[in-house]
Amino acid sequence: MLNSISKKIILGISIVLLISFGILEAIIINEFQSYNKKSAKENIAMMGESISVRTSMNTGDTEVIMGIVHKARQTKQ
Repeated sequence: MLNSISKKIILGISIVLLISFGILEAIIINEFQSYNKKSAKENIAMMGESISVRTSMNTGDTEVIMGIVHKARQTKQ
């Protein structure tokens, strides 16, 4: 089957390419999952701050509202 040098080279390159693609796919999947987890945590924190602001607005107390808004701005930065 592998009686010529060109067939051996083609087979070797093909194997290296397949292994490289597998490693690349694993790296991409890992990075995508970690990015999604980070993004989800940030979105949950933002949602919590939004709920806090809305709740403080329902109380009608200006000092409470300004305190929560100031805290939300600090957390965002």
